Amino acid sequence: MPLEELEEHINQRQVEKERLQDEIEALATIQSVNVDRQTIEDYKELKSETDKYLEDPKKFLKLLRTFKK
Repeated sequence: MPLEELEEHINQRQVEKERLQDEIEALATIQSVNVDRQTIEDYKELKSETDKYLEDPKKFLKLLRTFKK
């Protein structure tokens, strides 16, 4: 590469690096949101199931024993 083109090449690489860093940050944010949504959905499902067992103490005790195993 000719020396005269080196500065432009470095500038282009810097711009590309910044673009990739922004993209990585955006993807990390999206992944974090997806994990949070899944955690909320899991909690809702667990709460729904637990509420069913809390209505009947015998079922609840059976559930606790299942978790203990």
